Amino acid sequence: MSQKPHHSRSKPIKKCRAITLLIFAALCTSAYATPKTVIISLDGATPRIVDQLNASGQLNPNEGINLLRAKGFSAQQNITIAPSLTAAAHIAIATGSIAAANDVVSNTFHLVASPFTFNISGFSAPIDGYSIDGPTESPFLTAVPLWRPLLENNKTVATATWPGW
Repeated sequence: MSQKPHHSRSKPIKKCRAITLLIFAALCTSAYATPKTVIISLDGATPRIVDQLNASGQLNPNEGINLLRAKGFSAQQNITIAPSLTAAAHIAIATGSIAAANDVVSNTFHLVASPFTFNISGFSAPIDGYSIDGPTESPFLTAVPLWRPLLENNKTVATATWPGW
């Protein structure tokens, strides 16, 4: 009776262990990778409206917002600011402050100390305040959008059609 060398049986086991270690390393790498944050704002799309669109079959159950919901990403309610306007609300989301603090009070508005006929778009207005001595950005920050400290710390920030960017 001949006995096979011990190492010949261990080759598949070693390969299996190596593959397991690679998978484990990949999982650990992703678990310890830099966290990513994505903010999606659907202007006016309250959970109630999305539920109505789903009930009527107007939204695909496997795509878009429903895919996000299926993966566990959803909001239970929306809380808005006053005034409930797109530019002001989006800047409030980005800064965590109300319009009185971030100086974006509407979709279009008049800057203090500017000519009477001069209005500015809230979508491109200075977020962190403007000077009452003229229509220029203030040297004193009143609100800081979340991307500013990220950029100052060499983080990558990207946006698609976010007011104030």
